[in-house]
Amino acid sequence: MAEEIRLLKKKFSGKGEVSGYEFNRIKSNKVAYIYSVGNHFEVLRRTVNKQYNCETYPSSKQWGRIGWTYMTEEAALKKFKKLTKKYSKK
Repeated sequence: MAEEIRLLKKKFSGKGEVSGYEFNRIKSNKVAYIYSVGNHFEVLRRTVNKQYNCETYPSSKQWGRIGWTYMTEEAALKKFKKLTKKYSKK
């Protein structure tokens, strides 16, 4: 029987290169997430690390491909909707 995938937490404190930041999820679906981080918003495409059977937050090297930063919630929601439309199974 397959083990359930560990999901990203709704709230967490940054570690490593994002130490000192607080991440608070404000919206999610099966395709993407939006996190409020300080004075900006981060939109992520849902990514599963199959080796560890968990969702992962993009690294800085993945930014611009599966993670994006926006200064307004409105802009973040627009990207979230675009990702959802593009990657949702029809």
